[in-house]
Amino acid sequence: MLFRSDAGGLLWVVDDPGLPNVPMVFHIDRQGNVLSAFATFLYDVGARSPQDIAFDPSDGTLWLTDNRSDKVYHITTTGQLLSSFSTGILTPAVANPQGLSLDPTDGTLWLSARDTHYIYNVTGTGTQLSSFDTTTYDSTSTNPTGLAVTLLSDSDNDTLPDDFEIRFGLDPLDATGDNGAKIG
Repeated sequence: MLFRSDAGGLLWVVDDPGLPNVPMVFHIDRQGNVLSAFATFLYDVGARSPQDIAFDPSDGTLWLTDNRSDKVYHITTTGQLLSSFSTGILTPAVANPQGLSLDPTDGTLWLSARDTHYIYNVTGTGTQLSSFDTTTYDSTSTNPTGLAVTLLSDSDNDTLPDDFEIRFGLDPLDATGDNGAKIG
């Protein structure tokens, strides 16, 4: 079961309970109350093992990986299929897609694969932009199942990340005085 938060702070969950049970996508609040739900085979009868989910804040849609169909799905929040691509088109070809993260700076997807132990950066149509073997950073890392894109923007170049400044009531666009690390 994997969780991702949408722009409203609500959670999206994919649940792969194993056959014969029905794999589901749930939209829940932070107390665990279900707001909506749909079966993954609503958008593809072959989608029987969802592994990860990512919320796209640019258009309010979802991206999912499924290692039974070996696809990445782009769907609406009601389960309508917008597009999909086979992970078999990647190099090396993927038969077990796992982790998925959306990079909000450019809209690309980052995908991890257990069978190849690679991390891939792809477009929403499946065009591979880059990839690397996880054993390049750790020789024992052969089972990458999750990943996340971290943004550390610093709009005013004061060495304090914008999210830190916002969290503590500082102005992320003002580097002077109490608002930043620079004095002046």
